[in-house]
Amino acid sequence: MSNLTPEQKAKGTLAYSAGNHAQGIAMSGKLLDIKTTIIMPFDAPKLKIDATRGYGADIVFFDRYKDNIDEVIAAQSEKTQMTFVSPFDNYHVIAGQGVIAKELIEEVGQLDHMLMAVGGGGLISGCCIAARELSPGCKMWGCEPEVAPDAKESLEKGEIVSIMP
Repeated sequence: MSNLTPEQKAKGTLAYSAGNHAQGIAMSGKLLDIKTTIIMPFDAPKLKIDATRGYGADIVFFDRYKDNIDEVIAAQSEKTQMTFVSPFDNYHVIAGQGVIAKELIEEVGQLDHMLMAVGGGGLISGCCIAARELSPGCKMWGCEPEVAPDAKESLEKGEIVSIMP
């Protein structure tokens, strides 16, 4: 969020997340004095909702079983004119996620294997980029729940597949 223009900072940021990205955006907004609104599924864990609110974000709930998230984001973006910060389709977010692998490799040295959650793809993208540079022999493994193999099916079909939990 520190890379936003002054105009974008003045209008605030919009994100969607069930928890971790939500909290990161909310905390960044608090630290940088940027208004944040987070779109969260109504059934997100209460702990994540409370933490996100605790960092000062406004929350807009949606029904992940009925609502199209892209439509919800578009409507909220149009309504607020806030800058949308994707949890995975954003170079700065991916770079930030890569810090996890960077710090791990700096602390423990070269790795043989690294396993990470796939989710939307930001975490694994950033970690793969960092590990390729800092620990080139490291084999990277993406992990996801057996009941929601979005990444596996996306790779098999050659297009993004979304599986609702």
